[in-house]
Order: sequence, then structure tokens, then C-alpha cells
Amino acid sequence: MKPAKPYRACSCRDPETGRLLGKACPDLGSKKGHGGWYARYEAPRDAEARRRRPRIGPYRTESECKDALLDVLGRIGHGGHVDDRRTTFGEYLTRRLRWWESEAELKPSTLGSYREAVELYFRPGLGHVRLVDLRDHHFRDLYAAMRLINRSGQEADKGDLLRRLLSARSERDGKRISTRPLSEARIKRIHAVGLSALADAVPHTLPYNPAASVKPGGKRGARKRRPLLWTAPRVERWQQTGEIPAPVMVWTAAQCGAFLDSLEASTEPKRAAERLYALFHVAAYFGLRRSELCGLMWWEVDLATRRIHVRQAQVADALDSTKSDDSDRQIMIDAVTVAVLKAWRKAQLAERMAWGSAWTDCGRVFTREDGTPLRPAWVSVRFGTLAARAELPPIRFHDLRHGTATMLLAAGQPIKVISEILGHSTSAFTADVYTEVAEELADAAAAAIAAYIPRRERAPEIGS
Repeated sequence: MKPAKPYRACSCRDPETGRLLGKACPDLGSKKGHGGWYARYEAPRDAEARRRRPRIGPYRTESECKDALLDVLGRIGHGGHVDDRRTTFGEYLTRRLRWWESEAELKPSTLGSYREAVELYFRPGLGHVRLVDLRDHHFRDLYAAMRLINRSGQEADKGDLLRRLLSARSERDGKRISTRPLSEARIKRIHAVGLSALADAVPHTLPYNPAASVKPGGKRGARKRRPLLWTAPRVERWQQTGEIPAPVMVWTAAQCGAFLDSLEASTEPKRAAERLYALFHVAAYFGLRRSELCGLMWWEVDLATRRIHVRQAQVADALDSTKSDDSDRQIMIDAVTVAVLKAWRKAQLAERMAWGSAWTDCGRVFTREDGTPLRPAWVSVRFGTLAARAELPPIRFHDLRHGTATMLLAAGQPIKVISEILGHSTSAFTADVYTEVAEELADAAAAAIAAYIPRRERAPEIGS
């Protein structure tokens, strides 16, 4: 192989054919300073084993070009960054997805979210940009367009970037994409996928990660969304205006008890028991995530020793591992919950007998009437219907989990115990998120006690 050698060339074109003259331009030898110095070199082959001979330049002098060529060849020898002017970001992401799939290091649900980020956002938005040309402004423009999706300003923006995103979202795998706007938290998770993909290209393909300086996710220093308690004044305000004080709301112990009571059979008013009462009971008492409840197997429930082992989760239509290693946990349950689960198992057995051979034995604790697994999204919808029927202030199904933590804290249980029940990574996280609302719950309980105990009226003391 011949060593790379600098050469002079220009961008002049043949007046008759319009072809680029390059090294053949006659002015290169007669006009001083005409054109520039370039060089080609052998770069590592691409992913398809094709030969690559990138060009560097232009430089003012042959000496400058030689110095630059030596620098490039030195980086190749040490495994450093080498310009790849052909590969686009979309092609690179396709290759990266293939690697993620073959490496089998990601959970199926995580891999699915990575694929969605690539197919719905990065590839349609930035897939045409050459990998080496990516800059931070490309990602800022992409996220600005993503914030307009399904919002009022969408119609006014006529940009090509937003149009490509909307086209990609019109339908995926034969299903219509959600019509809700993208939250900042969602954009932050999508950004993390791009950040991770590009990190693997440094330093061999890129000198630095162009997405690293972009920090989506709202204003810096923004407060965390901590749970807020449905106190009596807040409930009264909600009843008058329909206003919900915060995105994350928690029932008081009395409200949670009223919800569970509303699911039991009643004669006044006449009402049948909720079929899945046991699921909501376990959720309210022990804070299991809906995916953990839908993926819970009977062989992981030991009613004799009063233990539930949370080992997997139902994500959409597939079983997956738990959210994290800390979420894989054993929970000690009380005697009342044991009785509830025994009654549910008996009812489930009756359904199995009624369905006969048509019943599906999926091994789940909580199932449909025919034995097939529950969909987590349906559990949330059912919960919302039942909470509204009970005329209680609105919370999400996941907020039952927040309520469990709050009530355990207010009851004086140690932070570490609560953290282990919920499957949090650290006790500090549990304390940081729930202490404030637990104190509010304790204050509400103290006020309730004061109101409950009858006392003769006394004038307030001066200065008190």
C-alpha cells in the first residue's frame, strides 16, 4: 500500500462539461495561491467491511497538510477518532439497535423503549444528518419540536422537523400513537437513549458526544413532584372547582379505607363485591406497582408463612424482570391480607371450574375471568372508575403506592423497613419523597383527634 501523499486541488469546473476539475485544473500551476492542499488516507473499514479513504483539507501549504495527515494517521494507530463522512445518524442508530439486541444486556421493556425513541424521534428527526456533523443545536431543535407535539402551537409551526416527527407518529406497528403531549420527563428519557448511543461512538468515530451538553427536563433547580395530601380544605376546593392541587395526590387513611370499603358487598346501597378487591387491597396495604401485581405468580405467594416474593413484572403483554434489583423483594403480609388472598384464590378456582377447558392457566395471582393475564393499563382504568363511584377525590393507581409509604411513615414505621417494602434503592430516597406528606398526615390526624374529643369552650389565652 502506497503511503498517503498530499496533493493540490481546487473547486473549479470545466466550462463545457461542468465537471469538477480538482487536481487537473490548469490554474494550479500558474496562479499562486490557487486551490488548496488535500490528502487521502486508509481508514478502518466500515461496518459492512467496505474500504474507506477519507479526504482531509483544504490546507494553505503542503507542510500544513502533512502535519494534519500525520496527526490523523497517529490517531488511527492509537484507536482514536477518525472522520466517517458517509454514515448518517440514522444508519448508526440502526446499527446500534442491532448491537443492543444482540448483547442481551437490556430488559425487553427497556429495549422496547430504546427502539421507540429511535423510530419515533431520533431517526425521523435527525436520521439524515451525517454522524460527524451532529452538534448540540440539532438535539435542541429536535426537543423543541417534540414539545409542540399534540399541543396548541403545533398547527402554527410549519417546520420540516415537526412534520417528520408527526408523520412517524401517525401509526406504528399498526397502532395509533398516543395523542397526549410529551412531558419533560419523557423527553429526558428519550434524550438518555441518544446520549447512550453516541457515547459508544467516542472516541473512535466522534471526538466528543454532541448530545452531552444538552440538559432537557425543565428548568434547572425545579422542585421535585412530591405527593400532596387530600386534606379536607383541598377536597372542599376540588368539589367546588374541580381543581386538583398537584400532579401527585395521596388519600388520607380514612379515604383509603372508604375506597376499600366501597369495593365490598353491601345491602345498603345494594352492591356486589368488586371481583378484584384483593388486588386493590394488596396495592393499598403494601404498595406493589401495577406491573408487579399483574405479574405476580401464585408460587411466589406463601400464605402459610405470610410472605409475597416480588420477582417479576407484567409490562404490556410480556413478563419482564422487576424495575430494579432492589424491586426484587420479599414482603411480610398481615393475617387480614392472608384471609383476603385465600378468599380470592377460592373465587378464582370457582371461575376455573365454570370455564372448564377454556380457562387459561397462566399461573398469575390476579387474572381475567378466563384466566388470562391482566393488562396493567386496564387496572388503572378500572381503579379510576371505582374511585369515582366511591365519590373520592381523584388519584392515580400508582398513588396508592405513595399512600402506603405515607401512612407507614405517619404510623412511625422505620424508613428502612418502608424502603424495603416498596423496593426503593435507598432509604434516603424514601425519606426525601415522603417525609413532608407524612408529617402533614400526622398533623391532620392530630387535628382530627382534637375535634373528636368533646371539650367545653374556652376563651383563648392572651399571647398564645
